[in-house]
Amino acid sequence: MTKITLSFSALLLSLACATSQAGDFTVNGPDGKPLPLVMVTRSATQPAKIDDSDNGYATSGKLQQGSFETTRFSDAQGHVHLPDSPGDYQVRLRKPGFKDVVMAPADLAKPTAWRMQAETDPKALAEQRPSNAWTSTLLVGRDDLKKEFMAQCGFCHQQGSAFLRRERSAEEWSTTIKRMVRYGARLSSEAQKEMPALLEAHWKDINAHPERVPAATPWTAELTTASITELPIGDRFSQMHDFVAHSNGIVYVGDNLQDRLYEINTQTGAYTVYRVPPQPGDKLGGLLAGRLRDFPKHETYQGIHSLVEAPKDGHIFITPSYQRRLIEFDPKTKQFINHEIGSGFYPHTVRMDAQNRVWFTLALSNQIAVYDRAADKFTTYDLPFRSFMEKMTVKLTPFFFKLIGLGLPITNWVKIDHHSTGVPLPYGIEVTPDGKVWIARLHTDEIASLDPDHRRHHHDPNPAQGTAPPAC
Repeated sequence: MTKITLSFSALLLSLACATSQAGDFTVNGPDGKPLPLVMVTRSATQPAKIDDSDNGYATSGKLQQGSFETTRFSDAQGHVHLPDSPGDYQVRLRKPGFKDVVMAPADLAKPTAWRMQAETDPKALAEQRPSNAWTSTLLVGRDDLKKEFMAQCGFCHQQGSAFLRRERSAEEWSTTIKRMVRYGARLSSEAQKEMPALLEAHWKDINAHPERVPAATPWTAELTTASITELPIGDRFSQMHDFVAHSNGIVYVGDNLQDRLYEINTQTGAYTVYRVPPQPGDKLGGLLAGRLRDFPKHETYQGIHSLVEAPKDGHIFITPSYQRRLIEFDPKTKQFINHEIGSGFYPHTVRMDAQNRVWFTLALSNQIAVYDRAADKFTTYDLPFRSFMEKMTVKLTPFFFKLIGLGLPITNWVKIDHHSTGVPLPYGIEVTPDGKVWIARLHTDEIASLDPDHRRHHHDPNPAQGTAPPAC
């Protein structure tokens, strides 16, 4: 089940037992003294019950009630305050170097239940450390290979997570890498051959010697003023990709793998799901029907990706990666409106400008596009290619899509160099206050700008230090 972090303040529901009492508690260490900077997480003892008659998902258009999870941190005196909230809740105490404590509602009033014990097992201590601490142990002395691996495998997945650091055979890693390349990773052909054996040997060695995982950055006193509220939505096959905090006070979240838009009241935890309807002729998996052929469960016809609010009327524009269209959602009528682009591939990141125009990247056709709402017109702009072969690769994208749709793993047959030549991938986009449009290309280490009023664009192959790469 996916969790969305909603707020660091505002509504923070308390940990409470059946009597629905607020609580002031003190966390102690093994010696009975107050223990600071303990993560105190309160969650409902039973998951929220929803009408999941839509293939296991919340029924489209029906109001559901979720259950918040709330986290606060104990102060220098070990004190933590959990405000009032109805229902039965349990508490988990967590702090690096100590064993987790999970308390049932009946134990919350017992001071002895709020005592933590030190963790001494090296494996358990290492497992408390974050993904980046585990990843830091990988490919030591192989900086170029590590950079490539992290760029191509780390821009969508934390490589040191518990799931990805477990021991697998080289054959299993090879199968996984091939699948990821089919999904869109551009790990070089040489790295694809070398990494499986390296990953097998490395994670086997580190799991046998967990003491080699370095300590993480210590938690700091600023956490004592933080409150984190989370709301579980969807399931383990969901991919809550992007969201927009709307001016109406509601948060809208897109499930990329299940084509559903979540409308969430962050004050109450109530939410409604709207299933994005496929259009006549749409195939499961959209224009990339073969890409998710072996994915366990998905209902992707559109592949809804990024969202943006139009300041003029509050409508939400959504990029569906697996179609050649732009989707418009009216929060008042709850209706979806489809705008067919007619060209380009893989609508990705989307933004609005001051003239009520919708800008977005077309990642797989190396373009950016703009939808002029007043004129009901699309305009696309081609970005430069790094080579003639790259130009040919992008131009042949429609043909490749047909082969992929037939289930042919064509992306696994193409040789990939260390610079990901062939797929420049314009990824992120932003409109600055002066009206210029800026684009980041994921596989080229470049940023570009377009002046829409003068139709000039400029690209910088060596962006200024401090320019952050786009996230997945």
